[in-house]
Amino acid sequence: RIVIRIATDSSMQLPLFLTTEQYLLEQDQGVMLGQGIYFGIMIAMIFYNLFLYFSFRDNNYLLYILSVACVAIVQATLRGYSYQFLWPEWPTLQHFHMPIVVSLSGASVAFFSLSFLNLRTFHKGFYYVVLGLALVLSANALLSPLLGYPIAVRIGVGVTMLYAIAGLIIGSISWRSGFTPAKYFTGAYFVL
Repeated sequence: RIVIRIATDSSMQLPLFLTTEQYLLEQDQGVMLGQGIYFGIMIAMIFYNLFLYFSFRDNNYLLYILSVACVAIVQATLRGYSYQFLWPEWPTLQHFHMPIVVSLSGASVAFFSLSFLNLRTFHKGFYYVVLGLALVLSANALLSPLLGYPIAVRIGVGVTMLYAIAGLIIGSISWRSGFTPAKYFTGAYFVL
C-alpha cells in the first residue's frame, strides 16, 4: 500500500508507475534521446536565425529567435529540465517561472506575427487584436509574482490559447489575401 499526499498552489506532474530498474533505464534513455534531439534542433534554429539576422539585419529574425527560445524554455520547464539543470537551488524561482515563461512565449510569438505578417499595414484590425493580446501577456509576465501562481498561469495559458486560435485564423486570412509569406507562417504555426 502506497499513500501519497501532495499540496501545491503551482502545477505539478506526478507520473507514478511501478517497474523494474532495467525497464526504467531503457525507457528513460529513449525519452532523453528524443528530448536531446528536440532541444538540439531548437538550439540549431536559434543559431541559424542569429546568423541570418547578422547577415540581413531583418528584425523578424530576432523576434523569431525570441519565439523559438521561449517555446523551448516552456518545454524545458514542463519537463523539469530548467529546474533540474539551471536552478536546482532556487525553488522560489521555479514556482514563479512557469507563468512568466508561458506568458513570454505567447507574447513573443504574437510580436513575431505582428512583424512577419506586417499586420499594421495589411490588417489594421488584426494588428490591434494581436498587439492587445501581446501586451496582456507581457504585463502578465511582469506581474506574475504579484498576482500569484494560480491567477498568473490561468491568464498566461488562457490568453496564449486565445492567441493560438487567432494566429491560425489571421495567418490563413493573410495567406488568402495574397501575402505569400503567410503561407509559411500558417504552416509552421499549425505544426507548433
